Amino acid sequence: MKKLYIILFFLSVSIAGWTQNAANTELVWSVQGLTDLSGGDTTHIASYTCVFETDGASNGYWRQKNGAFSTKIVVDDLVGTWENVSVPGKITLQVRMDGQTGTLVFEKDASGTFVFMNLSQTDGSTITYRFTVTQINPL
Repeated sequence: MKKLYIILFFLSVSIAGWTQNAANTELVWSVQGLTDLSGGDTTHIASYTCVFETDGASNGYWRQKNGAFSTKIVVDDLVGTWENVSVPGKITLQVRMDGQTGTLVFEKDASGTFVFMNLSQTDGSTITYRFTVTQINPL
C-alpha cells in the first residue's frame, strides 16, 4: 500500500507540472536557439541559450549566459489566457525592459513552443526575436 501512495504522489506531481497556467504560475522557459527577425534578413543562432522566468502579470527575468546576465521584465499588462502550457496556446505580456517597451508573446503551436520579443528602441527601430523553447518547468 505504501508503494501505491508513493506512485500516486509522483504521478500527481508530474501531472501538476504539465498543467501549468501561464497567467498565474511561476514558470521557467528554457531556450535553445534564437532567430533575429529584425530587418530584411533572418539570422538564426542555434547555440544561443537563455531562460525566461515568468509569473503571469507579475515581473519576471530574462537570464542569459547561465544567469550571469539578467534583465528584469516589468509586466504592464497581460493579454489572453493560456491555462495549460502543455497544449497549444498563447499569452502576451506588455513589458518594459531596460528602458525599452514592447511585448513578449509566449506561444505553442504545431511547429513548437516559442517566445517572440518585440521591443521598441529609442531610435524608433524595433528589435524582433524568436526564441525556441525546449522546456517549460515550474519555478
